[in-house]
Amino acid sequence: MQAKFNPDAINEQFKAVMDDASFDATIRSVEPMKAFEIFGEDCDNPNREVLHIKVEVADGETFYETYSLPKSAGSFKRDNFKLGQFMRKYGTAPVEGMKIQTKVNPEGYYRIAV
Repeated sequence: MQAKFNPDAINEQFKAVMDDASFDATIRSVEPMKAFEIFGEDCDNPNREVLHIKVEVADGETFYETYSLPKSAGSFKRDNFKLGQFMRKYGTAPVEGMKIQTKVNPEGYYRIAV
């Protein structure tokens, strides 16, 4: 049986995305890896240690986010260091089961809100 179209739900979702709203999500896994395991051998820094994070949005969609681990303690002071941005917002490193917020980026994909 085909699902019934619900224009109110579609309108609500559209408005939330246009208003840059946050969406509830849960971290499902945090896997330490090397960059080449995710991006291939031709990436800029293939042996860089990273965290590969699986996130499930409340609507059931999942996505992955990859954060580099710090080269030194000074990394956390850099504004563009994604793991540092995450920790400033959520107060801790990402862990499985953690409740977080996501946003839809300009390309239309979910990303962790930092």
